Parts: sequence; C-alpha cells; structure tokens
Amino acid sequence: MKKKLSVRVAVSLLLSALLFCMPIGAFMANSGNIVDAYAEESGGTSEEGSTEAETEENKETGETEAESGENEGETEKESGDSEEGTEGGTVSGNEVPEPECTCKEKCTQYSTDKDCEVCKGDYSLCEYVNPNVKITISTPSGWHNDTTKVHISIEDVAHSGNFSIKTLQAKVAQNGSWTDVTEDMYVEISENTTVYVLVTDQKGKTYEKNRYMKCFDFTKPTLNAAVSDGLLSIQAHDTDSGIKAVYVNGYEFTELTNGVLNIRLQQF
Repeated sequence: MKKKLSVRVAVSLLLSALLFCMPIGAFMANSGNIVDAYAEESGGTSEEGSTEAETEENKETGETEAESGENEGETEKESGDSEEGTEGGTVSGNEVPEPECTCKEKCTQYSTDKDCEVCKGDYSLCEYVNPNVKITISTPSGWHNDTTKVHISIEDVAHSGNFSIKTLQAKVAQNGSWTDVTEDMYVEISENTTVYVLVTDQKGKTYEKNRYMKCFDFTKPTLNAAVSDGLLSIQAHDTDSGIKAVYVNGYEFTELTNGVLNIRLQQF
C-alpha cells in the first residue's frame, strides 16, 4: 500500500517537475524566436518606415498622378481646343475654291484650252474676252498743198483688258517702207495717197488697216465766161476742192448755182 503511494508521489513529483520545466524549455527553445521576434519588430519598424515611405511615395505618386491628370486634362482640353480649332479650320480652310478660267484665248467648239479647269469640261464657260481692236486713220481737216499729218488711234472697243500695243507701224503708199510711229502716233504725207497701218499687240498678234487720204489740191480751178443781153455767166470748175468763191472786178461771189454765177452787167 505504501509502495503504491510512493509510486504515485514519485509520478506526481515527476509530472510537477516536467510541468515546471516545460515553460523554461519552451522559453529556451523559443529564445531564438525572441531574437527573431525582435528582428521582426525591427523589421516591423522598417515595414512601418517602408509603409510611411510608400505612403509618402504613394502621396507623391498621387500628387504626380494628380498633376499628370491635370496635365492630361489640360492636354486633352488643349487637344480638344485644337481639334475644335482644326475642325473649325477644316470647315473654312478646306473649302474647295471655285476654279478660275485661265485661258489666254477665247475657247470655241473646235479650240479648247485643256489646261483650264473651267473650260476643259464646257468650253462655253470660258471667261476670256478677246480684244476688239479698232484702228482709226483720221483724214486731216481742210485742204492742203504742202505736207500734213495723218493721226492714228488704236482702241480696244471691247475693253477686254487683254490688249496693249507693242508696236505701231505705218507706211505711205503700197510700195512705201514701214516706219515705227509707236510714240508719235501719226505719219506725214505730202500728197493724196493711201496710208497703211500695222499694229502688233503684246502677244505678237497683228492688226492692219489702210485708208485713202484726199486732202491735197494742186489743180487750179477753170473758168468759162459768156455775156448775153447784159448777163454775165461764169462757169467755174474744180475737180478736187471745189469752188469756194468767184471774184469779178474785186467783188467776191460765193453763191453759185450748179457751179454757175450769173451777174447783170448793170451792177457794174
């Protein structure tokens, strides 16, 4: 009986010792873990520092992202404005201009300027106006028996704006020599003759005209006189300039009937 009790006491003591030693053993066994725990705490502090750093980085990143967002917003706004401006420019800037007639001659059914955007499709739309050149050779006023000037004028009566004089030449009589009268615009003649005019425009196109000039009288008038029953009849004749007046005893008579002057001699 006592033996059993001793065994139980021994077992109890052993269990008590084990129970007492277990915390110490556990403490000893976990001493490395304590260091590790300390290290983990340091690591935790580092993690907190890292967390704070990450927080600051995230904050900075957030600010950067915010700035980027603002920049992107501004960029998008500017892009939008640019696009709107571009679209606005597209409406006005890309308007196709109306083609203009570039012809240098009037197009016809048989002759069309293929390089003209307007006329190559329809020649009747040609806007070119051909000049209508009028050459005027003016007969000198009055009658002459010496030299006189024949004045020449050139005009584009169509007012096309497509004509200018390059040279003006004139000659007297068909066999005469051409003389440049571009500056003078006249030619001198000394007898009744034909004046020829040649105009060259800025494109080299020529225009010609001629006119007979009759302003000289070198022939003396002829007179025939007869007296019948006291009536003096004078017949005057001039093939060129005609009769201006008849003089009898110093008296001037200008009224002739069919070239005949009748005067009663009683008047003298």
